Amino acid sequence: MPTDSALTLKRYVVKDIRFSLSTKFDFLKPQSVRIEPQIDREFIPLSADDVIVVLKLAIHDKDTLLPFSLDVAVEGSFGMKEWQTNESSRMIIENNATAILFPYLRSLVTGITAGANIPPYILPVMNIVAYFEKKESNKR
Repeated sequence: MPTDSALTLKRYVVKDIRFSLSTKFDFLKPQSVRIEPQIDREFIPLSADDVIVVLKLAIHDKDTLLPFSLDVAVEGSFGMKEWQTNESSRMIIENNATAILFPYLRSLVTGITAGANIPPYILPVMNIVAYFEKKESNKR
């Protein structure tokens, strides 16, 4: 049953992958690791009806030794009529386009770590819209 949507995902691509295995981490020693990924997004206007949305993730050592460092970015090309001038449409782009790209990002992170022959890191399921709302309210 087809449904019409005001928002369309035209394509997505993996824009960046950088993975580095830690030489200091002891993979043979049983240990609990707390990974706190940093997730960001960027909106690149193409026209009144088209926008690129980039969802980025970074995992790096801060206060604890991590088994790896990782930077990934996925980019989606989205279409939506008058997204820049219509507040409702802009919010749909910000929220829905981000939510559409998030599963691609999760899958990519799992695939990269599993392919590195280490215990795979599975990015937790989360409300990515609420994540960015909280992140942006903390900036104020």
